[in-house]
Amino acid sequence: MVKISADHLTFAKFGDSEGLQVGDWVLAFGSPFGFSQTMTQGIISAKGRHVPIIAQNDPSLRGMTYENFLQTDAAINPGNSGGPLVNLKGEVVGINAAIASRTGAYNGIGFSIPSNDAQYIMRSLIEHGKVVRGYLGIGIEDLGHPSPGSKPLVDSIKKSGYGSDKGVLVATVSPEGPAAKAGVEPGDVITSLNGKPVTNMDELRGQIARTAPNSKLTMSVFREGKNVDLTTTVGTQPDTAQPVAQANNPGRERGMTETGSLGVRVANIDPATAKRTGLTNGKGVVVEAVQPNSPAAEVGLEPGDVITKVNKTEVTSAQQFADSMKAAKLTDGVRLVVRTEDGMDRLVFVQKQ
Repeated sequence: MVKISADHLTFAKFGDSEGLQVGDWVLAFGSPFGFSQTMTQGIISAKGRHVPIIAQNDPSLRGMTYENFLQTDAAINPGNSGGPLVNLKGEVVGINAAIASRTGAYNGIGFSIPSNDAQYIMRSLIEHGKVVRGYLGIGIEDLGHPSPGSKPLVDSIKKSGYGSDKGVLVATVSPEGPAAKAGVEPGDVITSLNGKPVTNMDELRGQIARTAPNSKLTMSVFREGKNVDLTTTVGTQPDTAQPVAQANNPGRERGMTETGSLGVRVANIDPATAKRTGLTNGKGVVVEAVQPNSPAAEVGLEPGDVITKVNKTEVTSAQQFADSMKAAKLTDGVRLVVRTEDGMDRLVFVQKQ
């Protein structure tokens, strides 16, 4: 807790950073280069900027930080950090945090933490003594800028009737997470959250992170040509990822099958793998080997993965998996649901050219 002993102080009121628009006038206060009580003016030049400041200094945190900065051309220099960015009503809409500069001084681009984010962190510290963030238990991808490995899947979703680059693809789902319990599946496209359209991955991550655990969320998802409405209870983000126990399996149950066109060798799931991956129903086949440069290798299938579905059909045995693959026509493309070694379900789209 920070306590300041002083008289006749007037506290600043927070404004709604979500209501800011690009072009709104703002004022930045601080002590740049030691010059106290300095004020500069400018506009909001962008919102939702991803500026990986922390990850640049600590690469191990890449992909684990929340970056949702306001960009402003109000002059910000060393010494401004921590100072308020205010609107013309005198409300604090941001906390000055960083600049983009080749010289170390003002270069026309400054970044502020939105006031709504700052307030959430403040309340969390007061109530819990630490920052508690919301959690759904999903891995996500941008539809507009998918990673190379997810591009075939994104293209297949668009061919199935989703004709927009806006929205967020659910790439993986934690089987025990809040999203899975609400019915979210790998391959869903999240289009809205609490009635508000979802446009990109960073926006969705930030909104979930700022949602208090145990809150109810409604979401709309696009799934196989249809819009589906779901309700979920937000969980608490774990402090660390739980390690997954690795099992040494000298041999699988009988039923090993080669699927030459896909480029994998699979076996019936064994009890140790079923327990490790949480597949208590005993369905699925274990990937024993992956042929280099095969369709399976191109989508990232690895030994130890468990394939649980071919298109919409549950996999019950190695032979049934091979039969399903023959009927599915790999040249047209096949969707596989895969339980990975870290216990996540993901959807992959495999196609033989």
